[in-house]
Amino acid sequence: MKKLILTFAIGMIAMTANAQWITKTVNNGLDDPYRIAYCVDTKNKAILKLEEAYGKIFVYVTGSYFCETEPTVDIALAIGEDFSRYHLAATTSEDKKTVFFIGDILDSENDNFRNDFKLAKFFTIRINETYCDSDIYKFDMTGSTKALEFMLKELIKYE
Repeated sequence: MKKLILTFAIGMIAMTANAQWITKTVNNGLDDPYRIAYCVDTKNKAILKLEEAYGKIFVYVTGSYFCETEPTVDIALAIGEDFSRYHLAATTSEDKKTVFFIGDILDSENDNFRNDFKLAKFFTIRINETYCDSDIYKFDMTGSTKALEFMLKELIKYE
């Protein structure tokens, strides 16, 4: 019986530790505190992140190297047995370690994406590059609604 309980406990810990959304308030002492929410992909190769700046919530992937400055991205959000698909233009950061693809998830033109984001079980993204390999990342979306709600709390000061 003890082995069964121990096995069950270890299994539960492993399941809860697997790639769920993490929320934090960043306070570096130099800038006003701000909120971030992020999720590590299922292979620990990249991070899907929400970050507030200038009253907007940006959505991007970071933590890898991307060789093009303006790749396109294909996104599949698994909702139940179906997928919501998006094909978006993107830009990379100067160091080419970040791909930005949603400039403000709260913008009315992103209503469908935002709703799908909250309902999705998995978020799969392919960064399409002509000169380098196109990378695919998959994120477990457990807690994505709470993560987005956490981010919205920060925006109250802009209303």
